[in-house]
Amino acid sequence: MSKSEAPAIQPYSPTLEPQPSISQQRRCNWKTWCALLSRASEGSFVAADPVVGIPDIKIGATVHVARTGNSTVPWMGFKLAFPLGNDGGQAKNVENGFGTKYTFNGQYKVPMKTSNHVIEMRLPRNGLSVHVDEAPCELWARFPKPELLRRGLSLVTVYLADGAEVNPVGYGMPYANGDDKDLEEWVNGNKPIVDGITLQELMALKKFVFAVPLAPREVEKEFNPATLPPRFEYPHLKAREWNEEQMWQVHLDTLGKEAYHAARSYENDETHVAVTANAVSLDTLWLEREAQEIRGDSLPAYLAPLVKGETIDLDEKFSPFYAIISMKKEYRERHKGAWARLVREGQLKVGFETDIQDDQLIWSGTIVNYPKGIKALADQPIDDDEIVIRVDPSKPQFADGKDLLCAFQAKAFGSRAQADAQFKEDETH
Repeated sequence: MSKSEAPAIQPYSPTLEPQPSISQQRRCNWKTWCALLSRASEGSFVAADPVVGIPDIKIGATVHVARTGNSTVPWMGFKLAFPLGNDGGQAKNVENGFGTKYTFNGQYKVPMKTSNHVIEMRLPRNGLSVHVDEAPCELWARFPKPELLRRGLSLVTVYLADGAEVNPVGYGMPYANGDDKDLEEWVNGNKPIVDGITLQELMALKKFVFAVPLAPREVEKEFNPATLPPRFEYPHLKAREWNEEQMWQVHLDTLGKEAYHAARSYENDETHVAVTANAVSLDTLWLEREAQEIRGDSLPAYLAPLVKGETIDLDEKFSPFYAIISMKKEYRERHKGAWARLVREGQLKVGFETDIQDDQLIWSGTIVNYPKGIKALADQPIDDDEIVIRVDPSKPQFADGKDLLCAFQAKAFGSRAQADAQFKEDETH
């Protein structure tokens, strides 16, 4: 086969996902500078990392293999970097009203001002053939800094099958360079960059050629689709219909801050919608399960009249009263997030156990935010681990024909000392 002859390539399939063997898988990301050529080794330079020092090249280029990240789509290919201004600045863009461009910094987890507009040229995972050869002497001679080539120089050629194409992530985003109209015309106007090749034509190529400053053996080890891990999928994508138990089990299986890295983009609309819907659904499921657990808990409490010295009348007047409920610090911390959501409006339901097993009187209540300022509670010192609820009892409630009110003995305590004495008496019986 001659160098100009394209090799035989396995047909491209959009659904085929090659599964690498354990021996083939590599865990680390990999990148290095490269120089993209318009044709073979004798072609013009289209892009090259500025460190290379090739004259008149305005577009930066690096070769990449992304393997790590628990919400990252594995990919291999190269990045093209289009400067946003002279010397890494964006002053002219700001002056012209374009503004300042930022990008997310994965190391510090914050957006930071950037010097370049980057397009990731992601190669397909199948339907391609990668050939790595020792670069010819003529290509070595075209690099002005020989010290950068001390580890070698490889010529990498990538062929794509019919139907296979590059995924240009970042293409179409707003771009400006107030200091260089050529760059603006290349990106925004699709003007030829070199040898009559435009950016859109570059993305549609079936053959890519670039030089990498490493020996062929090192490049073959890294720049190889067989080393990519399986495509990442969020587990909840498999559940197309509402399934509470399955969704909750997925949540339990992926607990922890490192379950997924924060996603700043999604591969397709389906993934985006699924992740968004799952987040809302899980929030609802979590809150309901927390509410069920809180409803099932029995907390020690005692009652106090709304007016000091009065009794609690549940026979005729159904007079309101205070319930002082002990809620220990550990309990508060365990339900901290849910409790804040459930009582956000200050309204809640309070269940009182009756003499009838498993049946409760349930009345509406309002949390008293500043109980220490209420005269009727002057003799009821409220601890930090207690809450006070004003309960508004309603008409009698029945369960299986039984009057629950008759099975509930409401006794008010005029002071904390009386309540404590009753607690001690109950503990001894």
